[in-house]
Formats: sequence, C-alpha cells, structure tokens
Amino acid sequence: MSLNETIENTEIKCDERLCAVCGHNCGHSHHASEIEEKPVSVEDMAAAREERASRQKELIEEYGLPVVSFTMNVPGPVKYSKAIENCFNVGVEELKKALFGFNAKLVREEYRISHTGCEGMLVFKGPGARLIKAAAVKVEDRYAFSRLFDIDVIDKNGEKLSRAKPRKCLVCDKTASVCARSRAHSLDELKKATDALLREAAAYAAGMAAFDALIAEVTTTPKPGLVDRVNNGANKDMDIELFEKSAETLAPYFYSMAYTAADTEADPSGHADGCSQDEGVNCADCPSHESCTLEHGASLMTKLTILGVEAEAKMKQATGGVNTHKGAIFCMGLLVSAYAKLVAEGKSHEPLDVAEEAKRLAALRPDPGRGTNGAEAREKYAGDEDPAAVFGADAQARAGFPAAVNAYRRILGFKLMGFDENDCYALALLGIMAELFDTNAYKRAGREGAAFVRKRAAEIQAMPLSKRLPEAVVFDRELIERNINCGGAADMLAAAIFFDKIAPYSDRRGEYTHEEEHSH
Repeated sequence: MSLNETIENTEIKCDERLCAVCGHNCGHSHHASEIEEKPVSVEDMAAAREERASRQKELIEEYGLPVVSFTMNVPGPVKYSKAIENCFNVGVEELKKALFGFNAKLVREEYRISHTGCEGMLVFKGPGARLIKAAAVKVEDRYAFSRLFDIDVIDKNGEKLSRAKPRKCLVCDKTASVCARSRAHSLDELKKATDALLREAAAYAAGMAAFDALIAEVTTTPKPGLVDRVNNGANKDMDIELFEKSAETLAPYFYSMAYTAADTEADPSGHADGCSQDEGVNCADCPSHESCTLEHGASLMTKLTILGVEAEAKMKQATGGVNTHKGAIFCMGLLVSAYAKLVAEGKSHEPLDVAEEAKRLAALRPDPGRGTNGAEAREKYAGDEDPAAVFGADAQARAGFPAAVNAYRRILGFKLMGFDENDCYALALLGIMAELFDTNAYKRAGREGAAFVRKRAAEIQAMPLSKRLPEAVVFDRELIERNINCGGAADMLAAAIFFDKIAPYSDRRGEYTHEEEHSH
C-alpha cells in the first residue's frame, strides 16, 4: 500500500466517552449533522456545566496543574454550527500561541463537541494560573470575534480566577451583564451580531493561514532553484526579505477575499430572474435554483477578481514591480474564499473539501485565454506532452489543485514519520516538482528544461528519505546553473501548506496526552 493510500485509509479514533451523540467509539465524523442547529434546553446546559466541573476536578487531581476550560458565548438555543466550531478552533490556536510565548508546555488537551456547544480542556506546565489567566484575557479581548470566547482558568487548588474588567456586550459597548439583566437586545439582534463575528472568525482563519503559508513556503529550505534561507535560487531580482514584504502586503487582501466569500450569501444580486426567493420560497426549492447558483457564484468571482487585481497592484508597489506572488494571489484567493464560504454555509471545511469548493469557484471564472504563462505553455507544448498534463495555475484550480492535494497528503505522511515542519514541506516540494508541468520551467528552459526538472525530482523521490534533502541541495545548484525557476511548484507548495495550516480549524475532537509520565 502506498503512503497516500495508508493516510487516506487511516481511521482516527477517540475515546468512547467523548462521543456526545452515540456514546460509542464511532470515529471521526461524530454525527455532526445530528447536532447541527439542534436547540438545547436549560437542563442540557446545566448537565454540561456539571460534567465540565467534574472533569476539571479530575484533571487537577491527575496533573496537579491549573486547567483551562474553553467554551463559547453563543446566545440563543442553538449552540453548535460549523461556523461556531471554526471560531472555537481559532480561539484554541490563539490561546496556544499566547501561552507558548511564555514557554508553556501543553501536557493534555481534550475536546468535546455536542449540541450544547464546543468545549476544550487544556493543561499547561510552566506558567502559573494567574499568568495563564492574563494570557487568556488578552485572547478574549484581541479581536472583535474574541468576544465569543469564554476561557476559564481553574487553579490547582480549585479556585476559578476572575477577569479584572467585565466583558462587553455583543451588540453595544455597554457591559454584557448590564444588557443581559435589562434584556436590552432582542434574540434576533444578538444572533445577527454573532453571525457577523463568526464570519470575521472564518475570514481571519483563512487569511492568517494564507499568510502563514506564504511565509512558511519562502523559508522552507532547501528549495531547488527557488528563494530560500540559503540563497536566492535562479533569481536575480528576488530574495527572502522581498517575499516576506510581499506576503505582509497581501495579508489584508486575503482576509477581504475570505470575508467577501463568507458574507456573499446575504447578497441578493446572485438570484436569477424568475427566482421565487422574493416571494418567500427557499431559493433551493425554486425552478431556477441552478441558474441562481451559477449567477451567484459569478457575482462572487467578479468581486474576488477586483480584490485580486488590487492585491497585485499593491504587491508590485511594495516590491518595486517584482512579481513575487502573482500566482499565489490567484491560488490563495480561491482557497481562502472556498474555506470561508464553506464555513459560512455550515459545510465541512476540511482541506479536501476546500480543494473541491475552490474547483467549483474556478469553474465559474471566465477562461483567461491567452496572455498567461499557463496559456502560452499549453498552446506551445501541450500537444507533445501527456494528454492528462495540467498546465498553469488556472488549470490546476479547475482540476481542484491536484498537485497541492497530493503534496498535502505527503506532508501528513512525513509528519507521522516524525519529520519537522521544514523538512515535511521540503520533501513535499520534491514530489510536486516530479509531477508538475511547471509553466515557469517551460518559460525559462523550454520542453527540455521542464522535462529535466521532473526527471531529476523523480530520481530524488526514489531515493531513501535520508538522502533526499542532501540531494535536493545538489539539485538546487543544478537549477541555478541552468537558470530554471519553478515558481509554479512554489505556488503549489504554498497551497499545500495552506491546507496544512487550516487543518486545525476543521476538526478538533478527541483527547491527546503530550507527556507519557506526569506527577505532582
């Protein structure tokens, strides 16, 4: 069985106690559809609180350390949705980053998702309870959507630490407790405010993953023929600092694209003529639903294209006209939009789902025709290559980014083998270069040069793992001598890293112990 088949066929199991729906060791799905939009009762919430308190006590007794209890402040009877879970996962990642900054070591984490909401229990070694609480408060106050986070810290003596300043209302700037007591806002107002914050969280997750992916891609070393931490590859006008500056310039645009995609369902301009939406009939039930969907998607793509053009102009302004990330703007624009759109629609937003949604969005985009590297390479060389060859970023997108998806699967495999992040990405790049019909390589070195890249990368892929990265350094010198830059491979690596970065936002159910032994 191949590595990819092994990864795809691996079942992820978790403790029976954690399945809130069936109570069995049911695997990865956890019947999400059965808890989506399921209202809770007062008794349900009271039982959940009692169970949390009991588990907090057990963890304190077991580890002798403070316990962090992470839940969500969601008004109304519905406490779970895909968007709520995404926001919860974003908050958990932000809390971890904050505490890792204090050299905290995560020794235990467990997550439970049910119709009563998203719950996390985390145990950190290192900082004391008061420092953990200070970090938690900063996370709760950092972004607008952080208002939805409810992070309790229970000291090892059982004391629950309090905030110095009260929380703000979801709707206005007054204290939340004051508005709650006076019932200042209707449930509709609270839900509308919450939905807006959840969209912001989805856009933030996608935008940050895109930025992190671009930074991780350029710093991955070695990268044959490309800019990395050792050299500038086969480039005379680019270096790592320029790529980092470009990524920082593009980050706000990735957020804007994602927010636009998450908010687009509220835009009535997507409905086709004759749609019965205006008559109170669900659009999905009307005869013109298919044309509505197409028109709606086209409307979204128009908005995304405008943002993409603006992003490219800003990029060139920041880099002095150097094209650092033109391909990445297109690829990442589709991916962040696909992710945020899936979250907003309450659909599964795991990496492979995002690739499929990006494929659907790409199909709504007008064919770019001539004028791009991909189109020129396809016209000039495709007739002599494998009929299944995918030339250029547009073709990759319309096919669902197969090069990036395959690379992401390899990254998962390398992680399971214990490789660090840099080496996972560097090894995955070799796989991309062995398979990709890279239009940059065709442009720089023609058919012969592009064939050399694929053949040489495939040779390295066939070597034992321990020899691949040292040989990649030799490959780097060979491409520099031939002046071959595989920018298309870099874009696909960035897309694969994006999948890796969004994975923690997709599904966090389970229990994880990070130390084999503990004592107090």
